[in-house]
Amino acid sequence: MIRRLVSNYRYIIFVVALAAGIGVFRRPPLPLKFESFKGADFIGQLAPLFLAALLIERSLEVFISTLRGAGEVKRQAVVDRCKKAADADASKLPALYAAQDELSDYKSSTQQIAMPSAVVLGILVSAVGIRCLGPLLADPTFKDRQAQQPWFTAADVLLTGGLLGGGSDFVHQFITSLTDFVNKPPS
Repeated sequence: MIRRLVSNYRYIIFVVALAAGIGVFRRPPLPLKFESFKGADFIGQLAPLFLAALLIERSLEVFISTLRGAGEVKRQAVVDRCKKAADADASKLPALYAAQDELSDYKSSTQQIAMPSAVVLGILVSAVGIRCLGPLLADPTFKDRQAQQPWFTAADVLLTGGLLGGGSDFVHQFITSLTDFVNKPPS
């Protein structure tokens, strides 16, 4: 099911873009007001994202290594045996290449499970309240924009879910880039 969903990503993107376009056309959103932050305040607001990404990354590592680790170990052992045989006899190289391809395919299929799983976990974590854009808004932002708030929340949940699903290194790079931007003197 996940592979089918991933293979149809173009259609998903088109449907989401179409729905957003129709929504914006029917009711144009008003600009949002963000708080002004200094670097330390900004990092403090986004630190929970880094922690959540670390937890998601580690928990998936545990689950996926439990489910798929044995298969990778077996395939790596086959590659090692084929490498020893190929070192002794060059005619065994095709078997080594086949074993390496099998290991690469297995690792690739594991990544195809891990990434969507990480994004789903990130969306779930974001849905319960750990978000990247919401904390940056000024308090009365949605006072006159009640219809806009659910759209903003949905976008914030999806954006944060993708950010968290990208892993802790990705979140660290994101926070560093934004901090550099916030601390940059006006030109």
